Amino acid sequence: GWDYWVVKLTTSVGIDEMSPSASGIFPDPLITTATIRFGKEVSDATFTLHNLLGEKIAEASGINGETFLFSRGSLPSGVYVYEVREKDKSIMRGTAVVY
Repeated sequence: GWDYWVVKLTTSVGIDEMSPSASGIFPDPLITTATIRFGKEVSDATFTLHNLLGEKIAEASGINGETFLFSRGSLPSGVYVYEVREKDKSIMRGTAVVY
């Protein structure tokens, strides 16, 4: 099974050289779209979004660059857990509130 923690992170997990404002999801809460800032250049990263039951709701792979634009689409309002992985390593986790 999966372990999930509901936390609001202001820095990424496991990357010491980043400043607190360098990474995160903006705006939060999001209404239609949000920009995820990695705080560094990523290559072939994967963004996943899970509901609080641990079910995968959305996934985007092949992400390159310093930011990723997430579009809400038909995603219902609520609290979600997101994770960004690069080379099978978690580089960023947090929660996102969708209005």
